[in-house]
Amino acid sequence: MSETAANSVTLRFLAAPTDVGHSGSVDAGTVLEWVDKAAYAAAVGWSKSYCVTAYVGNIHFADPVNSGDMVEVEATIVYTGRSSMHIRTVVSSGDPRGGTPTMRSQCIVIFVAVGADG
Repeated sequence: MSETAANSVTLRFLAAPTDVGHSGSVDAGTVLEWVDKAAYAAAVGWSKSYCVTAYVGNIHFADPVNSGDMVEVEATIVYTGRSSMHIRTVVSSGDPRGGTPTMRSQCIVIFVAVGADG
């Protein structure tokens, strides 16, 4: 088993038929939900406190994710301020039976740690 960096989180799961929209592939909104979940896990793990999404931007959808794909969402903290964290996310997917996953989308997410006083 490989060692994971403390500033990185990778979520892995199968894209379900219920994730598919009218286009026949996974909806962009669903991909953004996955991105937010992975970035949240990275932010909370790093800050050890509750965090909220402040910004999602520079999203680039290179290729669609298909139902039945093994999906990997990697969230890596690339910059920290006093309470904010910039997190680069990469969504990859491919055949669950093996092979190298293909990058499908990437973006930057900024989370802010929320203190006890809110």
